[in-house]
Amino acid sequence: MRPARTSDVAFLRIDRSPPSRPRFAANGPRPRGIPSATELSERQMVAGIIREARLRAGLPQAEIAHLLGASQTALSSWERGDEPVPFARRAQLAGLCGFDLSLIAGLDAESIALTDDERSLLTVFRHLPATDRRALLELVRP
Repeated sequence: MRPARTSDVAFLRIDRSPPSRPRFAANGPRPRGIPSATELSERQMVAGIIREARLRAGLPQAEIAHLLGASQTALSSWERGDEPVPFARRAQLAGLCGFDLSLIAGLDAESIALTDDERSLLTVFRHLPATDRRALLELVRP
């Protein structure tokens, strides 16, 4: 019998590497940088609203990014939901795209984007004295 060569016994080698483990335990603490499911869904909702409002306003990403002082890459990342939109930028985006930031929770993009007439009415209403505002609200509320 001839002596075994390494190529003959290569298939007999036993892999001694440890079994793979998940990056973190399902019931343990979350490592930094890994967003929770709630954060991801909120990020996606904000991203959709910002994108829809920008498209309805007819503004290209490059123009909005320039007005914000951000890169188009950052704006694109926010609109895809890849990165969270900083709260200061959310307010700026709301002003530029014509939606009220306080309405984001629980509403879809169609109900947030304002038409030119709605924006004009809101501007006039905000400049009225408090007594005139209350009187006007009493007229339109059921």
